[in-house]
Amino acid sequence: MVGVVLLLGTIYFSTAVTTWPKAGGGLYNANLQAMRGDYTGGFVEVYRTDCLPLSISLSSASTYTQFSVDDIDGDGNNEVVAHAIDHVCAFDGSTGTPLWYYPIAAGHDATPLLEDVDSDGQMEVVIITRTRVAPGPVKVEAVNGADGSLEWSYTMSLNSLSTSSPTAYDIDGDGDKDVLAGCDDDTLYVLDGSTGTPLWKFGAGGDVKGTPAIGNGYIALADFSGRVYMLTFAGTLIWTYNAGSPIYASPVMGQLDGTGMTDVIVATLGSGAVIALRGDDGSLLWSYSMPTGVRTTPILADVDGDSELEVVVGDTAGNIRVLNAHTGVEEEAFATSPLTGINPYWAMISADIYPTYPGLEILITTDVAFRSAPNRTFIYSYDGVQLFFANNTGDASAIADVDNDGCMEFITENEGTYLPRGTRYSVYDSPTNADSSCVLLGRDTLSLSTGENALGSGGDEILRVYDQSGRIVPPFSYRHGVYLIIDRKGARKVLRW
Repeated sequence: MVGVVLLLGTIYFSTAVTTWPKAGGGLYNANLQAMRGDYTGGFVEVYRTDCLPLSISLSSASTYTQFSVDDIDGDGNNEVVAHAIDHVCAFDGSTGTPLWYYPIAAGHDATPLLEDVDSDGQMEVVIITRTRVAPGPVKVEAVNGADGSLEWSYTMSLNSLSTSSPTAYDIDGDGDKDVLAGCDDDTLYVLDGSTGTPLWKFGAGGDVKGTPAIGNGYIALADFSGRVYMLTFAGTLIWTYNAGSPIYASPVMGQLDGTGMTDVIVATLGSGAVIALRGDDGSLLWSYSMPTGVRTTPILADVDGDSELEVVVGDTAGNIRVLNAHTGVEEEAFATSPLTGINPYWAMISADIYPTYPGLEILITTDVAFRSAPNRTFIYSYDGVQLFFANNTGDASAIADVDNDGCMEFITENEGTYLPRGTRYSVYDSPTNADSSCVLLGRDTLSLSTGENALGSGGDEILRVYDQSGRIVPPFSYRHGVYLIIDRKGARKVLRW
């Protein structure tokens, strides 16, 4: 079903099944920032911060994930959450002031989920407690976004690891957001968002390293044995595809063939194969071979501004490819700067940072094995023009409206042995990043973004409406053709369908 919605008699936006790309979770796509910005006036480092108590070593602030940004304490302003080596912490997005600190076991490889998972009106921060160093008890924990206090905890395994960033969706249709997380014990866990109690588990053929993608009533999952799975919300297997090489990155979902269920894109670590699969039956739509293996999740977005989706992939040797999402045909090819000679190691993010350049730009953070050279952050145009470079930065990054000014900022992690306390994370802005230039991308030019007709618990279709970051707008109710929405800041909007 495709339709048009009238918002308060003045603003229109279109909705269609499966038009919003999904990567790293069902409620938002962390690889795509839908808000425009304007950095033609240069990059200004607004502040540096971290969330460490005085007794904690600065090295403990190291993180390899994306920072998470949202209003987690309900004050109307955004906060930033970082998942570091032995803690998760939050700081004020406008000032960098630390808010709370929550200790964990070991690891900094899973991005925190910010979501009201129990539907009580208060945001939770859902985290994985052990992602690296040595196997041990691996827990999924939900802490209160306002003060960092523990609300519930579930132990996935007593002797394992997990690099699968948690995501959430109302899988069982009871009104709360159930939590999905993978584990190196070859299992996908689906937990009740209110209590952390398991709803069901799915046994895969290998470590579930990435985050499942969720779209239109189905779950796409990949494992380190190289298998891709499509599941129903009840955990029933629909189809399996064997890619023949380990998969570390999260799968991506989007409509590629124009028909049927949401299609799936995966990239393999061993062979460097980028594979697009038909959502209905898992049959091959197309494949493309990167020069080496792929570790980071591909981007699915219209990066060149031609109104068609592209897939952006980076391999472990720093080769970047822009592919036509419908055919797999290569459209652009370039490599990260010779200054690095390394690779996009963690998340790549697409965003419209330079309005004078066509299409979207791509933020890439890099990592160097054995610290033979500094980690670095780059921003490239979609066709390979280097627009920004920062030495001794990475591995963590994010692009979001950090300071609530309606424009996007970006965050990086600073590297170095002699960094002063309170300087591990940097927030960048620009003097030209003003309200007049901070609008939404293309078809998403309104206060509400692409909608989706997701399956309800009884099989009925329910209209889902997303904000500019791709996050579903809660809470959402329907009465006689009128949709009442109350957004996170308490504003009431009425949609007539």
